[in-house]
Amino acid sequence: MNYINGEFVQIPVPVIDQEQTPLMAPSPGNESALQLWNQIPLELKFHGFGYYMRQYESRDDMTEPELYWSYLANYYHFNRTSEFCSFYDWQEQVATKVGGYRSGHNYPDYVDWIVEEANTGRMSIGEAAAQLFTRRQMTYYGW
Repeated sequence: MNYINGEFVQIPVPVIDQEQTPLMAPSPGNESALQLWNQIPLELKFHGFGYYMRQYESRDDMTEPELYWSYLANYYHFNRTSEFCSFYDWQEQVATKVGGYRSGHNYPDYVDWIVEEANTGRMSIGEAAAQLFTRRQMTYYGW
């Protein structure tokens, strides 16, 4: 019971910091999530998607790859069991929330080309994210 010396004591529920939880591998057969998993930097896999952000006072101090991979790893962490977990799904969610793509990149053919390059491995998913969205858009998108 929650009584100490005859008085009721509220015991807080343990809090798990999702940002520091190691990333788990995707479910077997989930090829699109596996593609994300294979490119996520080891530091994020071992130390959680917030690892890079904890290294700096501000997101503005993060390098471009650290910023974009943090957001991609966050998406992966919460969607890895979904059959829709993919770079394609992530970039659609970001574009919907932030109102489009990087200025001058709102052309469907260009976006399709970037997504195709990322999906075929000719461009890293982190680089594709940087091609499609600005730092400001990523910050607005948030966790």
